[in-house]
Amino acid sequence: LSSLSYDTMTFKCSLYLCLKSPPIYKPIKNAVISTIKNLFTIAVLSIVSFVSIYFYELPTHHCPFDILQQAYGYVGYPLYGSLFAGVFFGVISGVAQSFKRIPSLTTTVEAAQRVWLVLAAIGISVFVAICTWPIVFSSFRVVVYEC
Repeated sequence: LSSLSYDTMTFKCSLYLCLKSPPIYKPIKNAVISTIKNLFTIAVLSIVSFVSIYFYELPTHHCPFDILQQAYGYVGYPLYGSLFAGVFFGVISGVAQSFKRIPSLTTTVEAAQRVWLVLAAIGISVFVAICTWPIVFSSFRVVVYEC
């Protein structure tokens, strides 16, 4: 978890530097935005390829939408909701950084960013907890058999 928070801090700092940087750093800003999209895609793909099999307890079942059904306790709603909330509040706090240049908005943006970053951290923490729960506490185990 400490490496996750370190990665999050690094990401936030790089996003801050890219948004406050002169136009010469536009490629870096584009790279950070691309990284956000890629990490979100990786999170969704990890649900499909790895986490979902523990909810279904069937190694061949990878549908990302079945975890939204009653048979699986509607666990998909808090799972996807927390992921979307964490990403949204994390991104919006970075986007709002550019508004801190306006003197009359500096204190308002700083206060809002604190709230948004806490909400982002809560959202990602809930996402990680929901993903980890069936892996740790389920009786289902993925075992590789050698011939």
